[in-house]
Amino acid sequence: MDERTRMSRRQWGAGVAGALVTAGGVAAREGASRLAVSLRLDLGPDFGQNPGTLFEVKDAAGKVVAGAGFPAVFNTRFRMDRFSVQFFVRPAGGEAPLMLRRLPRPDDDCGLYMFDHAGRLFAINDSTGRFYHEWDASAGAWRKATGEVAPLQSSGDTVTRVAGKLLRFVGGRAEYDGREVLSAPAVGRYAHLYYAQGRLYFYHAVRSQVGAFTRLCACAWNPDDPQPVDVTRGDTLPVAPPGVVTWAWGQLGGQVLTVTNYGGVYTHGNQGWREVRPPSPGVSYQVYSVLTHHDRLLLGQYPLGEVVEFDGEVLRPRSGFPPRLPGVSPSARECQTLALYRGDLFAGVWPWAEVWRRDEPTAVWHSAGRLFSHPQVTAQAVHPYEEECRARGLVINDWGQRVTSMACVGDSLYLSTSAKGNHRWEPKNDFLTEAQRKEYGAVLQLRLPGCLTAPVAWKGRPTRLDFLVQADRLAILQDGRLLGETPFAATTWPIPNGEVVWGRGVFGPLQARITESRLVR
Repeated sequence: MDERTRMSRRQWGAGVAGALVTAGGVAAREGASRLAVSLRLDLGPDFGQNPGTLFEVKDAAGKVVAGAGFPAVFNTRFRMDRFSVQFFVRPAGGEAPLMLRRLPRPDDDCGLYMFDHAGRLFAINDSTGRFYHEWDASAGAWRKATGEVAPLQSSGDTVTRVAGKLLRFVGGRAEYDGREVLSAPAVGRYAHLYYAQGRLYFYHAVRSQVGAFTRLCACAWNPDDPQPVDVTRGDTLPVAPPGVVTWAWGQLGGQVLTVTNYGGVYTHGNQGWREVRPPSPGVSYQVYSVLTHHDRLLLGQYPLGEVVEFDGEVLRPRSGFPPRLPGVSPSARECQTLALYRGDLFAGVWPWAEVWRRDEPTAVWHSAGRLFSHPQVTAQAVHPYEEECRARGLVINDWGQRVTSMACVGDSLYLSTSAKGNHRWEPKNDFLTEAQRKEYGAVLQLRLPGCLTAPVAWKGRPTRLDFLVQADRLAILQDGRLLGETPFAATTWPIPNGEVVWGRGVFGPLQARITESRLVR
């Protein structure tokens, strides 16, 4: 890492030192607000860091009743948009029921994966197609993706907003704002790109019969670098066995974490690479999701079907986190997806497509049910439809049920489903009815009152954000421009009279500076 990058990161590390909290009105638009939080945010140089929590508002009993921040989550292949800010308000009284709606399917096949980008939702089944679909909410239909996402051809391709411009990784090479920053290697292939802490991270794999290897690579780069990355000057670490891949990345403080599909857990920081857990060939240990939660990383793991927690030093399994439905086998479970929605933690678990919600104020898990209506759960089989798979010569877990994606867009949490593989439908699988098979490869829209997610525009300078709870809606504004709004019946919502915590909360520590802040209630 060059000295300029290192000094800039120290300067902009984190915190709200010197933040000014004042009382009084903030803008005419906010005059009727039951709660209005206004802050001036300086994100500093963009090195791929996750911005973290902006604020949390507590009531007199110390319960968090509102907050805002930038969720940091990577779910099986995709990093969710790190510049999407989430504003949440917890209604008073009893919990409102989950609203769950099935959307049209992007295609007629058996699985897909989704991510959000710039306030839009995208989905792909790259086993059967080589392009992305985009959800058009106004038309209530999927269409072929256009714009920044259109060049992507597989779930291994990515787009990330960096300093207001696009870092795109397609086919093993990366470009930023249209110029190449990482060329394809002379031998082998680059894959699984992730930008964080001022470095491009990726896997370099050579699969030839002679000389096969896989290396983890960390190469210093920032948006102002005029030259492409020189991989020979980066930090590399050979990992075993050759051909390993990853499903998820994460970062905590100054460390970046990756987990191979053979259970090797590695972190990288200013001191180079560190092995946290050695690989375990022959013993299943995979991580499919990494989410920043307060001052920890939560890793969704297989085969426990629970979260493993990383505190920056060691890994700790969290038993019963999430729980499992009564009547299902405890074996071969996979916590594939994690999300923060309405300020609560959500988890999706294979092989029965269970969805769980953890109420953050009480730390109690609540079942949101399954995303499939069939078959009846049983502990006599580990996976759904094992006997039917055996009868057709299939792998016995081929028709297990996955929650492959969770993405927050607007006022909703979008979830997708899949069989073990997101393959084409074949008539030989006639043990499923037409309606049953169409629950694979489905997209569902989940909604709770009191949540709004919207993309923040990069300004390259301090920017003002306003978070409003008005009588009939929630709203987010940036420099006076409406980013998003959603209906919310706030007339019976008690105005909180507790403290405000700046820069700490469920979305992780703030990696930016709040230079001014105002609260009106």
